[in-house]
Amino acid sequence: MSSKIIQELLADSSLLHELLRKTLPDDTIDRADVERRLELLWKLDDPRLGLDRLAKQIHGELSVEHQEALATQQSKVGEHIIYSIVARHHRVEPFEADWKGKDCQSVRVTLPQSKNPTDKIWTQLGVVKASDHLLFSIDETLEHYQNAFGSARTVGRVDLITGARHLDIARFSPISIVLAYTNAEDTTPAFYFLESGSAQGKPAALYYAPDMGSGIHTQADFKFSPMACKTNWYTGGLSMDAQGVEPTQVYTKVAQEKDGARTYLHLAADYTVVQPDTVTWPVSAQIEATLRVFALARGMGEEVLGDGMILDGVQDALARCALEILDWDVEPPTSGTAEGYYGCPGE
Repeated sequence: MSSKIIQELLADSSLLHELLRKTLPDDTIDRADVERRLELLWKLDDPRLGLDRLAKQIHGELSVEHQEALATQQSKVGEHIIYSIVARHHRVEPFEADWKGKDCQSVRVTLPQSKNPTDKIWTQLGVVKASDHLLFSIDETLEHYQNAFGSARTVGRVDLITGARHLDIARFSPISIVLAYTNAEDTTPAFYFLESGSAQGKPAALYYAPDMGSGIHTQADFKFSPMACKTNWYTGGLSMDAQGVEPTQVYTKVAQEKDGARTYLHLAADYTVVQPDTVTWPVSAQIEATLRVFALARGMGEEVLGDGMILDGVQDALARCALEILDWDVEPPTSGTAEGYYGCPGE
């Protein structure tokens, strides 16, 4: 039943666009973007959602343009470090819910000295584009550090660890890591930034750390979902391996108050260097995130979609889908109240 509901959702680009707009806000995504992603979803091997695939002879093969993009990606196998990311989300208010988002991938690329807005770097996962990031050069990293901390640094190399835009269509990268090195040949970074982004690939905010031993304590400055608030406070940081070479975890505590009062969510994204057999299609992660929003909102007694939605009862149906087809360590309740943990007044 759940798979049928999801397939019906995927068959209606207008409905899916409306759902994404309400659950994973990003005003840069329009219906045409959604239609391009759906067209490709059925043509690529991606078992993430466990749905029955329709035959390729029905949906057709990839276009020449997409075949060329896929060939470019495949030609880059082994050229960059690839990471598998497992992100644990542990909600503690107004109820407990615990789950791990799996099958996310990121790639490490080295940024140029100066930025050209059209800069792009092709990798096995897809293309990493300047337009998908708030900084994309050594010069910009130096400028951001100066603005954030009022002092200058020597930087010889900057690496970006981020989700790529698969086939130059879609990307999923809620967190990207910027690693700055004093000398180009250094193996251990001198400082780092974190860049947050929407579930649909738009960069949102930068969070600054003055050195590798420091954490981050800052306001979110964007809302990932209807349950979030721009004025929420993030307290967290970046853990590296024993040699200080590779990231092992990005961790964040989310609270409504600066002093940590009304903490409601703990996030921990674990990074593992891998050589992937397949590239996961980012729209699958976006659909999974959408379903989880509905399940959590139902547990708070909140309406994500509001009045006038196309299908009656769609929110409840998708919330039930989320509980049936997705893995949960602790499932959210099926009813309850928000107790002030849904959204932000005035936004």
